[in-house]
Amino acid sequence: MIFTKIGIENYRAIDHLEYEPQNRIACLSGPNGRGKSSFFSALYTGLTGNIDKTNVQNGKEYAEIQIETLDRDQNMVSILRKIPRQKPNQLKINGKTTKIADGNQFISSIMNMPISDFQIVTSSDVMTHLKPREFSDFLVKYIPEKLNLDQLLKFDPTLVEAEKNLLRAQVKDQNEITIPDIKNIYKQFRDLDLSTKREIERLEALIQTYIQEHHGATTRTQEVIQADLSKTSNLEAQYLAAEKRKKTNQQLLQIIQSLQTELQGKKLVELKYKSQDIYHYVQQLYNYKRPMESQLRINDNTIQKMNQYIASMQKSQCPLHQDIVCQTDKSAVIREMQNTIQSLQQNNLVIQSNIEKTEKTITEYEAYYQKLLEAEKYNQELSLKQNQLEEHKKVYQASVQETNGPKISENCDFKAKKDALMMEFQERLKYEQHLQSQNNLKKQKELHEYYQKLIKFLAMDGIAIEKITEYYLNLFNQTIAARIQLLNIGLNIQFVLDDGISYRVYKQGTNECLEYEQLSTGEKKIIAFLILDLLNILSGARLMFLDDLNDLDVQTFEHFIQMITNPEFQKYYDHIFIGTVLNSDFRNVLSNYQNCIDFIY
Repeated sequence: MIFTKIGIENYRAIDHLEYEPQNRIACLSGPNGRGKSSFFSALYTGLTGNIDKTNVQNGKEYAEIQIETLDRDQNMVSILRKIPRQKPNQLKINGKTTKIADGNQFISSIMNMPISDFQIVTSSDVMTHLKPREFSDFLVKYIPEKLNLDQLLKFDPTLVEAEKNLLRAQVKDQNEITIPDIKNIYKQFRDLDLSTKREIERLEALIQTYIQEHHGATTRTQEVIQADLSKTSNLEAQYLAAEKRKKTNQQLLQIIQSLQTELQGKKLVELKYKSQDIYHYVQQLYNYKRPMESQLRINDNTIQKMNQYIASMQKSQCPLHQDIVCQTDKSAVIREMQNTIQSLQQNNLVIQSNIEKTEKTITEYEAYYQKLLEAEKYNQELSLKQNQLEEHKKVYQASVQETNGPKISENCDFKAKKDALMMEFQERLKYEQHLQSQNNLKKQKELHEYYQKLIKFLAMDGIAIEKITEYYLNLFNQTIAARIQLLNIGLNIQFVLDDGISYRVYKQGTNECLEYEQLSTGEKKIIAFLILDLLNILSGARLMFLDDLNDLDVQTFEHFIQMITNPEFQKYYDHIFIGTVLNSDFRNVLSNYQNCIDFIY
């Protein structure tokens, strides 16, 4: 992160300070008590939020720290922490008050690392506080190494093929496996192993229960028992079918006997005509009668009109005009009309006689038709019952023949036999389940052993991480060796794996290992610098804080300044803050770097 402005007010030894960086390196100089350590503390507090209210100057109500920086997208971000002596702390991001936790998380995202890791990479006494296991965990967290699956498997040649296959199944991309991937796979195997252990416990409980209940296992297989059970069921079905047929036969025999009794002495009526033919003949008679009835009505109507006409002609008045008296002789016409009437009446007598004869014939044939209907119905019902009788006889004879087939023992208790077979089957099933549980238990225990080995292999202190860490420790040792050569401090530093990562300090050119307490203050400071440099390169923090460099000798200080002003060194950093009490020798060294170092007095 690139700072554009740092403001500090009422903080420890600093009354008021504003600093706008011009270079990557800033040197805080001055006598002890002038605020160098206060600057480092304030900057550290502003970024991490680790606040100690005793850092508020005596007599002041609050301290204030303001940091303006650029985020990864080169956007300006303003951080303002106000530390009242009595009231709760305040945090503003870009001028807006925010919750402390939310603001700290936002600052952490700008630094691109957790605040806890930032505390490690900026602490000059890191090696006195960072335990080997913590150092190893930090290193593993930021290792960018990507392996393929074959490389990972080669780390442990004792892995068997089954264990390799389990590992292959959990790896998503076998060509790019990172440290976080290894952590995730480790967790997956932990979860799988936990499930496996639960399954082992379940199977052991099942096996123990089976043993305690002393189930006797039949030697016959499930298939044999099921075949016997099927055979018994078939026999039972045959027996029940035979019993049902017997009952049906009895019912059929009763029906046959009843029909025979009912049909005894009965014969079909012999019919000369069909009712349908008689019906058609009656209809023809009706058709013959209707025209005669119509003609009779016409004749009656004609006679009535002619009588009316004769009556009117016998009067003298004109039938059209009553005032006119008609003198014409009409007797001839009247006689002719009377003759016609007489002829019509005789014709009606003949027609009426024919109608009466036809009606009599119709009545006779309709009665005959009804008798035919009753006879035909009788014959139909009688034929139906005769047919039913014959059909029942056929069915009865066939059923009797089937019933007379192979006999099934009526004394067999099918239910008892089936219950016994089912019990035998259940016992066999439990026995086979017991065998399956034993087999599964063996497989689960074997799988548990595989998981345990893989968990150990992938653990943070396992072989896989150890091998990757060794690779990076070799790079670290090479980098530190190059740095030491430039600093010319007369010491060698070697990182080693020893229940985590620790380091050894040797006198240059010897195998004599020095304890940390044996080192001078300046040597400790240089070692802290070298380690912080490595942690910065690895994590990408790009910030270094180093105070009290006045403990270095002049030659080491000069070599140190030469190193940190080197462009190749600076490419890993946005800012390097150093603090020292300047003596004349240090001033002479720094005088050659006026253009690349900001000086804060």
